[in-house]
Amino acid sequence: MIYSTLLVVVLYTIAYFSLPRPFQNKVQVTHFWTKKTFFADDIKILFCGDSRIYRGINPIAFSEQYGAEFNVYNFGYSSAGFSNEYLTFLNSKATKENSIFILGITPHSFTPDGLKNEDLLAYLKTPKTEIYQDKYFGSILEKIDPYQIKEVINYYAGNEVKERYFQFYEPYGWIKSYRIPENKELAVKSYLKVFKNNRVDSDAIKIFLQWVYQHHKAGNAIVAFRPPSSSAIEAIEDSLSGMKYSEFISKFEQAGGIWLNFTSEGYHSYDGSHLHYESAIQFSKNLADSVKIRLSLELIFNSLH
Repeated sequence: MIYSTLLVVVLYTIAYFSLPRPFQNKVQVTHFWTKKTFFADDIKILFCGDSRIYRGINPIAFSEQYGAEFNVYNFGYSSAGFSNEYLTFLNSKATKENSIFILGITPHSFTPDGLKNEDLLAYLKTPKTEIYQDKYFGSILEKIDPYQIKEVINYYAGNEVKERYFQFYEPYGWIKSYRIPENKELAVKSYLKVFKNNRVDSDAIKIFLQWVYQHHKAGNAIVAFRPPSSSAIEAIEDSLSGMKYSEFISKFEQAGGIWLNFTSEGYHSYDGSHLHYESAIQFSKNLADSVKIRLSLELIFNSLH
């Protein structure tokens, strides 16, 4: 029995230090989302929105560029919408006071499909036994979950990968992603169908703006922007979604929000919608600079009134 246990420990140690980082195995994915949903609490700076946020903002790069050690986390979810459920979830994750919510505003986040928040609600229904199993053993199990034989062979043989969608589940809720080969029309084709019978819900925007106003009155900062994607995606959103950004921004600022303007120019998307991880890191740094400047100006303005 002792020898068997020692053998297991030795084999696991060898595997841990010699095998490549697991590529998107099931345990790794579960560990990432469970940690985000259940164990990231009392956060000072929260990044919120859909997949353009959890792929497009690296909290570590943001924090380092900001120049201060804050408790930060990316709470983006697939097809997330700013519904009551999502806003309540964000409230539960923030510090009790002086929180900074940084929101990526896409038209889809205010559509009936986005407001369903199917991914988030599915994770919230995770059985408690699975939650605590992941909490205590997830980081270990993700290293011993079965590898694809091809993955290990390619790693040691140094074979060049010619086609794959890469997703690396990083700390603090960011997914580092890119695609080989790139296809900048990939998201465009699907997005042409996204807003069919699924246009922006004006009532959802009213509820969202009330949430913004409540946090503003409580002394928290609500910062928002349109996430960079591509000119093709933006044209589809502007023409088909029913979202009027100029009107939305005006009401958002009246509610006490801080709007930042970015363009997609200068950032690189691998599918037309999501930023290549290198651009995501650069955008995170640019975002940190903009947030720092605007919040500093807000403090100065408030001190004069």
